[in-house]
Amino acid sequence: MARPLPPLRLGAWRRIAVTNAALASGALVLALGMPLGAASAKPPPDPEATRRPAPPASRVERFDPDASTCKPENLLRGYRNQLTLFADQPPAAQAQLRRLQRDLAVGSINRCIQRGLLSKQQARTLATSMGIDRDGTAKP
Repeated sequence: MARPLPPLRLGAWRRIAVTNAALASGALVLALGMPLGAASAKPPPDPEATRRPAPPASRVERFDPDASTCKPENLLRGYRNQLTLFADQPPAAQAQLRRLQRDLAVGSINRCIQRGLLSKQQARTLATSMGIDRDGTAKP
């Protein structure tokens, strides 16, 4: 059962009546200088925000593979195990993660080839075992 409200102090009823009358007559618009709906709109822009400097740009770092990273067994094991952490995600999120993983794997393989740590034949075999086509798309 709800508790009753405490009694209003003397004069409170008069303030409530005046406020209700002002709301009904639109006098509050004149008092505030704006319609009631505008009071709940976005606040004016912060002048401080225009004086703050923009945040610094983030550094782009390229993965620099080493000999142990470019071993086909290590690349394949990592490719197969990475998405197991996200098995509880919705199918759309998993598909997006697979595309991202594929792009990262193709980039890693290409950098290993560029550094001479992986031969093109090894890369083709690795891509086939990962289910990645020659054009970089994943096979279903």
